[in-house]
Amino acid sequence: MPREGYYGCVNLNLLEMIPRDAKVVLEIGCGEGALCEAYRRTNPGVHWIGVESEEDAWTPAERNGVNLICGDVTNYEWWRLVPGGTSGPGVDCLVLGDIIEHLEDPWRTLFDLAYCCRKGAQVIASVPNIQHWSIVWALIYGHFDYNETGGLMDRTHLRWFTLKSVKELFEGAGLIVQSIGGTDHYNEGYADFLADTGLKPNDAYRAYQYLVKATKPLG
Repeated sequence: MPREGYYGCVNLNLLEMIPRDAKVVLEIGCGEGALCEAYRRTNPGVHWIGVESEEDAWTPAERNGVNLICGDVTNYEWWRLVPGGTSGPGVDCLVLGDIIEHLEDPWRTLFDLAYCCRKGAQVIASVPNIQHWSIVWALIYGHFDYNETGGLMDRTHLRWFTLKSVKELFEGAGLIVQSIGGTDHYNEGYADFLADTGLKPNDAYRAYQYLVKATKPLG
């Protein structure tokens, strides 16, 4: 059962990263299409394709302007519905917002998704950081507890990444990483963490998520 409101949220960080002149956007895990609806306010002519497996999100997504593909991203039959998906790359921007951690094999999936992108296309993503201070502190005391309310330890997460492994993930898919930035929030207990553990301050402990911007090579 999805958490109320989860599929209708706009990731403002990703919204700012999408090229303003994109012609074809492919969003994996589009939810109710909130990101599409927000982006269309500045680029109403975009052809926005969304892949979504949660049935409750399908009708709202279509209402928000998503050209919806219903199903699991790892079922590659949907490729034939993407411009250039079977005859050659055609996507200007690939968006993966909080989806990579839910994939059984994100390395293979990202590599295959890159095929749908034209040369020079943008690939943007948000990925939770398993090195966040709250996780490190919990591990020191023997805790690695899943929860039902979302966040870094959501029970639906299958894979975890640090800054290093996020970079390796995208480079392994044949993409050029342009930037990786951390979101600095949920850090109210950071000073207490440092005092208790004796660890030195580190940006990797403060990053709650990593925002990745990559491109598909031109060559």
